Amino acid sequence: MAIVLQPAQKILKPMKVLMYGPTFSGKTLSSLLLAVGIVMDKRGCTETEAWKHIILIDTEYGRGALHKHQGPYNYLRIDAPYDTDKLVTMITELNHIDQIDVIITDSLTHFWIKEGGILEQKAAKDKLGGNTYTNWLDFTAIFNKMLDSIMQSPKVILSTARAKSDTVVDTSSGKAVPKTYGLKPELREGIEYDFDIVFNIDKNSHNLIVDKGIPGMAPVFDIATPELGKHLYDLFNADAILPVRTETDIMNTIRQLSVSNNLITFIQLKLSGRKLDVLTMDELIQLEADMLAEIKRVQPKK
Repeated sequence: MAIVLQPAQKILKPMKVLMYGPTFSGKTLSSLLLAVGIVMDKRGCTETEAWKHIILIDTEYGRGALHKHQGPYNYLRIDAPYDTDKLVTMITELNHIDQIDVIITDSLTHFWIKEGGILEQKAAKDKLGGNTYTNWLDFTAIFNKMLDSIMQSPKVILSTARAKSDTVVDTSSGKAVPKTYGLKPELREGIEYDFDIVFNIDKNSHNLIVDKGIPGMAPVFDIATPELGKHLYDLFNADAILPVRTETDIMNTIRQLSVSNNLITFIQLKLSGRKLDVLTMDELIQLEADMLAEIKRVQPKK
């Protein structure tokens, strides 16, 4: 096959952000404020309107609803056991709700270390015997499935995580003052490499320290605001072009949705004995639209 050289192009993609810090560092509120700015920029709407296009998925025992006075954001709650499939299912369904522009997952740490999370499932399998190292293979795949659902989502997703913390006594001011530092996300090692932007939030100042950024970003921001959300969204999408969907892209979407939403029979009836790969582009687009309409139609009954 002959290689054809072509200039690099930046493809427009939904931004994925990870925000981690110690307890009470302001991860949830920071995510909400950034989300407001992102929606305002994306839709050209007012701050009041922007809240309606944000959804927060809360694993923090209901604490995600404490900021409801900020604005009318949408809210879902996940309780123990923290099975990653719960989050995957929610994101898959939210992907097809046009009203939602930004999904906040608050926090991913629960799916790692809390009841029913990856580490607890791994420990239970280890007790049954076998090689503790190879036992990781199954749970790496499970965790990757959750991470893939975030990365492949067409929505902007802001994820939070608790930090592995250390408290030291700071005497720089002449007084002994305890300070808490968030060392790294309390998640699988190296997860920050999967996100576009990673913030470490300082507990005392609520500054957003950039662990991983994009060209043009400052190394630290004073505090999260809707204006910062707008700035990040503009910076991330600068010079990007819309991706062109191919017939293969649409067929893959149809196959994925038919399995995840139990619509295989629905698709078979629509195809009437034909195969996906014989449909024209217009027919594939129509079939995808029919499937999305069916997902929305049955959603209240789930």
